[in-house]
Amino acid sequence: MKLNIIVIFLLITGSVFAQEKTLLSSNITSTGWFGAPVIKYTSLNEKGSVIVGARGGYIINHALIVGAGMYRLVSNVELSANKDIYPINYDNNLHLMYGGIEFGYVINPMELFHYTFNTLLGVGNVSNNNIDGFNENGSDHHTGKSFFVIEPSAAIETNITNYLRLEIGLSYRLSTGLNYTYISNKDLSSFIGFLSLKFGAF
Repeated sequence: MKLNIIVIFLLITGSVFAQEKTLLSSNITSTGWFGAPVIKYTSLNEKGSVIVGARGGYIINHALIVGAGMYRLVSNVELSANKDIYPINYDNNLHLMYGGIEFGYVINPMELFHYTFNTLLGVGNVSNNNIDGFNENGSDHHTGKSFFVIEPSAAIETNITNYLRLEIGLSYRLSTGLNYTYISNKDLSSFIGFLSLKFGAF
C-alpha cells in the first residue's frame, strides 16, 4: 500500500515534468526564487515527533521548481539500550538529519489557492550516543549510519502577498538502505504533515 502511494506520487511528478519539457523548449518567460522554514509532524519509531528545517529553490515560469532542503529531528525519541552497560541517565535519544535535492511543480500559481507537488531525493544520517559503547577513557563514541530517503509530497498553497506564501500539506518519507541495530527503515518511514512559510520572488 505504502509503495503504491510512493509510485503514484512519483508518476504525478514525472508527468508534470514531462509536460514542462515543451514549455522549456520554447521559452523561459520568467525566473524566481524562494526560501522557506518548514515544520513537520511525523512518527519515528512509533512515536510522534517534530522535525524542523528549511528549503529553497529556483522557480521557472512561476511553476517548475528545482531546489534543496535540509531537516533535523528536534523531539526526544528514545531508543532501546542495554541498561546493564549504559547509565540510566545517559542520552539514549535518536539523532536524525536528512536532506537532498527537490523537484516540484505548482498548478495555477497565480490563483489564491493552488496545489503544489514536490519530491525530495536525498540521504540522511541517524545516530545514538549509546550504541557503540565507551572507549578506554570512559567517553562515549558513536558512529552515525546513513540511509537513502525519498519524500514525495502534495500540498495546498495560498498567496498571502506577492512575496509570501503559506503551504500546508502531506508527504511520505520512505527510508531505504539503513543497516542499524536500534531503528529500522520501517521505523523511519512514515506519513508527515507539514507547514511551510515561503518567501521570495514567485
